[in-house]
Amino acid sequence: MESKVADDLLWGVKAIAKEIGQPERQVYWRLENGQLPAGKHGQIWVASRQTLRKFFQELTAKTPAPAKCVTNFEASRPTRRKAKAAA
Repeated sequence: MESKVADDLLWGVKAIAKEIGQPERQVYWRLENGQLPAGKHGQIWVASRQTLRKFFQELTAKTPAPAKCVTNFEASRPTRRKAKAAA
């Protein structure tokens, strides 16, 4: 049981950044501003892999789907010629 807990912990900004795939400076800023679920043990930031995964899964579940993109905007908009010809 003890080895499972130890295997789950990430010690230091470098390890946390590698786990979540973000630059170290960004992770440090997010940690200092309370935007990531982690704590300090003395001077070292410590996070749980399981807690980080759960945090990001919940975050992505709350994020709405991106808006549908109109790729052919010009074709869908009537031009003056088309408007005159229709009138």
